[in-house]
Amino acid sequence: MLLNLVIGILPPLFIGLLCIPMIQGSVGPNDTYGFRTRKTQSSPEIWYAANRAAGKYLVWACGASILTNVALCILLGSDSELIAIWMMFGLLAWIFAALAMSFKALRKL
Repeated sequence: MLLNLVIGILPPLFIGLLCIPMIQGSVGPNDTYGFRTRKTQSSPEIWYAANRAAGKYLVWACGASILTNVALCILLGSDSELIAIWMMFGLLAWIFAALAMSFKALRKL
């Protein structure tokens, strides 16, 4: 069960930590890190606003993923051989939800 918890907590925690600089506005426009679209790269104001929103949504999604994964460990226990796969699919689902909300926020900018 401990290994399942590590698998369920570390990836979303790592992703969430990577989003903190985006929320703080310390990631300037670039081609490798951040919420990169044609619109976000068209102006620094849009870049910072969109990255701040995307970072917040991703941190929220990672927190939700951690809670979901802990619940899966409690409910399914360590007997389930597929629990790690369920956890990764859960993380991806939360990330896609955050991505959809980020694009929705971008349309308002």
